[in-house]
Amino acid sequence: MGLFESLGLDRDRKGINRAVPSTYPPPPITPGLRQPQLPPRIPPRPSQVGLADTYYRSFALPPSPSGLRPVVERAPPSQAKVNPRNFRDQHEPRESDVFIAVMGVTGAGKSTFISKLTTKEIKIGHDMQACTQDVAVFLCRYSENINVYLVDTPGFDDTDRSDADILREIASWLTTSYANCIKLHGIIYLHRITDIRMQGSAKNNLIMFKKLCGHNALKNVILATTMWERVHEPDGVERERQLKTKQEFWGYMIDNGSQLHRHKNTQDSALQLIDSLVSRQAHKAKVVLDIQAEIVDHGKSLSDTAAGQAVDNAVAQERNKIAKELAHAQADMKQALAEKDRGTAEVLRQHSEEMNAKMRKLDREHSALKVTMERMQDERFAKMQKALEQAEQESKKYREAMAAAQANAEREAKKARDAMAKAQAEAEREAKRAREATAAAQLKAERDAKAMFDKYKAQEAAAAAARQQKAPANDVNDLIAQMSAGQISKDDYVQGLMRLGQQKAKQETASLFQNDTSRSKLQTDYTAAYQHELAKKQAEVLAAQYQQKPSLQDYYAKEYQKQLADLEEKVKSLSTSPQIRTRSHPVSTMSEWPVTFSFYGPHHYGVAKNTDLWQVHDDFPKARLDANNGNRCVSLGMGKCWYIHYHDAQGTCWTERSDEFLTTYPDAEEYMKSKQQYGCPTCVSLGPNGYYFIRTAWGASHKLPADATAHLVNIANVEKFYFGKNGAWVALKYDGSRSWDLKGQYGNLADYIKEGINGETRVHLVAMNPEDASQWVIIWKNGLAAYSIGSTNVIDSFELEEWCTKNLGTKWGS
Repeated sequence: MGLFESLGLDRDRKGINRAVPSTYPPPPITPGLRQPQLPPRIPPRPSQVGLADTYYRSFALPPSPSGLRPVVERAPPSQAKVNPRNFRDQHEPRESDVFIAVMGVTGAGKSTFISKLTTKEIKIGHDMQACTQDVAVFLCRYSENINVYLVDTPGFDDTDRSDADILREIASWLTTSYANCIKLHGIIYLHRITDIRMQGSAKNNLIMFKKLCGHNALKNVILATTMWERVHEPDGVERERQLKTKQEFWGYMIDNGSQLHRHKNTQDSALQLIDSLVSRQAHKAKVVLDIQAEIVDHGKSLSDTAAGQAVDNAVAQERNKIAKELAHAQADMKQALAEKDRGTAEVLRQHSEEMNAKMRKLDREHSALKVTMERMQDERFAKMQKALEQAEQESKKYREAMAAAQANAEREAKKARDAMAKAQAEAEREAKRAREATAAAQLKAERDAKAMFDKYKAQEAAAAAARQQKAPANDVNDLIAQMSAGQISKDDYVQGLMRLGQQKAKQETASLFQNDTSRSKLQTDYTAAYQHELAKKQAEVLAAQYQQKPSLQDYYAKEYQKQLADLEEKVKSLSTSPQIRTRSHPVSTMSEWPVTFSFYGPHHYGVAKNTDLWQVHDDFPKARLDANNGNRCVSLGMGKCWYIHYHDAQGTCWTERSDEFLTTYPDAEEYMKSKQQYGCPTCVSLGPNGYYFIRTAWGASHKLPADATAHLVNIANVEKFYFGKNGAWVALKYDGSRSWDLKGQYGNLADYIKEGINGETRVHLVAMNPEDASQWVIIWKNGLAAYSIGSTNVIDSFELEEWCTKNLGTKWGS
């Protein structure tokens, strides 16, 4: 008896092993070696191409009297109907809904194609592993009245699942949806143009696709090639020609109404494929696939359909191949045991076990095909119910998380409100104490000033009384003594010297003319002149004597004059310095790092916490361009004018400006000098023609165009103001409103200021180039930004977007 006879096997005329259907006699037991067990034999099912022998008769259904399987009625609605939202990704159904299936070999780009048409996140594979495991439906909002539902299907050459499982998954969705009155409007079949030739897996996939659809559905099929961006176009054109001309590829389907398209991996290209199916739905009937009609309308099991038989034949063919290989392994193992070659026998035994495992897997695939519509519907309903329960669980978790987050946010908000109330109460107490201290200090200063004034008046009165009581000095020594004693003032001392000089001159002139009465007029004239000259000389002599004995009061007066002169010199030096120290700390509203941006001509400067962005004059301070420079605000103006506000490492505030700034914007310069404690600026904007706008925590200074001033009326409500070309301007107010007059320039900037972006209308800043109306930047308070850099290339768009992203978290669209 041979090995096949010992295993209960014989050979038919075609060389295919056939098992006795009753039992499998066990193979001979070889001492010391564990024997593999063969699973029951599943016979092949007859196919349309004659790939296998007939099945066991025990597997075949008894024929009907007419020799054909009878047509059965579709299950009544009460048994088959489910919630129509389950077939629409939980969206509400419409009569105008369009269903399009997307099929193709694994890796053809089905998920990528669908991702171009839907906003829902889709997992896309980038390696040999298939990413689509189950049938999934995605919504594409085609128009206001039409929703297109794209049905994503797994490929038949899946890396982890058998073709029988894939067919069962696809057939389950198709039959369940068809039983619930949902018909496809068309099918898009995708194929990689990068494939050099039609591989075996691609051919098998195409064969399965044809058997799923059937002849009548081909007119609703679009055959689309993908991945044109990865192939040399002449090569792609040649492969496309072979696909559409060869009957075994796409030629047959194209001849029967299928359309050929190229998908260029863009949204527009994907929409064109959808358009070609949606535009035909009004005058073309919806498609019923063969597998839907066979299972739902004719009551066949999946294994009895054309697609099921194709898969079953492939399973039978593979099983026969493995059975042959197993028989050879058994024969070789028997020979090895006879030759006592246990090593080879063990290898053959392990190989036989692997073959047995493969055959058991094929048996499971065969069993998977023997399923009815009711079973597939039950499985589909169970899967939908499970997915719905999971979605409800996720929704519940999300709601709980949102509720927890909201509760936490409310707690944090309450803490913040309590802290703010506490801080406000403390601030009010501090303000009250400060007001009381100020009032007390003011009252004390008034009392002290009144006391000093009263004391001074009393001293003046006493001095005047002393002067009245004191007899006039008769000589210089008496005057010096009275001055040293504090009895007379310096002015009294000088007047006394003049009086003594005049008295001495009168005495000398009187003696000179006492005997000559005829010269009275000459005497009078000469006496006056001589008295004046003599008094002058006498005063000089007496003053020289006084210089030798200075009084203590005069010494202190000179020291005071010297200190006053030094102070005036320091003030003069400070007024010509380009740097001003702002002695106030930042107010609470400026505790966060500000963001500013300024254009002027070929230069620009953006300030933010993480990085600055600039292209500036050569004379711009290099220290202000270093990393961690502490810059808080930079504004560029006409010519080489620039303004910088920064904080040093100790937190001290400084303001620095160029030499041209002092003469180009004199009013702004005067404001900063007179308000050295004006605080950190919230806006500094420099414009043409000497226009400027400065807003600080304590006030504002500005010089604006006449039309802007007339329009705004109350400048106190303006928080920020920006200048543009030819008198253009933009004003941002404290209440969030905006006013502007761009003089018909700066493109669509006016639309952004008026409408905002993505629902955000709160503008943080606007920057316009006063010399180039094609350059502007607008930033909203949530970090979104928009810009126009024109054609001069003075600013790089990539650097600008990167600056916004690093500092504001801006996300830029493609």
